[in-house]
Amino acid sequence: MNRPQKKSGVDSLNVDGVHITDEQLIADKFNIHFASIGQAVADELPDAAQDFRDFLPEPEPNNLILNSLQPFQIIQAINLLKSKKSLDINGYSAYLIQKVAIEISLPFTHIYNLSVKDGVFPHSLKISKCTPIFKSGDKCNTTNYRGISLVNVFSKVFEKLISDKLVGFLSENIFF
Repeated sequence: MNRPQKKSGVDSLNVDGVHITDEQLIADKFNIHFASIGQAVADELPDAAQDFRDFLPEPEPNNLILNSLQPFQIIQAINLLKSKKSLDINGYSAYLIQKVAIEISLPFTHIYNLSVKDGVFPHSLKISKCTPIFKSGDKCNTTNYRGISLVNVFSKVFEKLISDKLVGFLSENIFF
């Protein structure tokens, strides 16, 4: 289960004409690069002629209600994960979680229901690890890498459960 961590394979970078080999500095440079991509893309978008609200339908009188779930629903969501043996950020695989789905369904149901009731997503499930994957070109240039995020497998279950409720609500209320 706890396999040794692989290095990213990035031994050095050139940043502003400076050759960097320190692992922490390399990680920091990738963090800055990946964190800036969203804003850079947004800055390139043309200004919209209309406000986004012009495209929304009238407010829906119905509300999205996230009811409490039962353990069997958690088990169903866990079993819908792709049965991969690759490890998440904590060293767990979807394959392992599926093997113990019945045993963990009761505590997981409790955590899920508390989260929905209190409106708080557990902090530990928000953490992911971004790994740079080389695309092509100069391996010393951060722009030649894309980020792949390793997400907590339990977070994927939460996402599936909430997504199903949200899509169901939007479909029933003819949003699409």
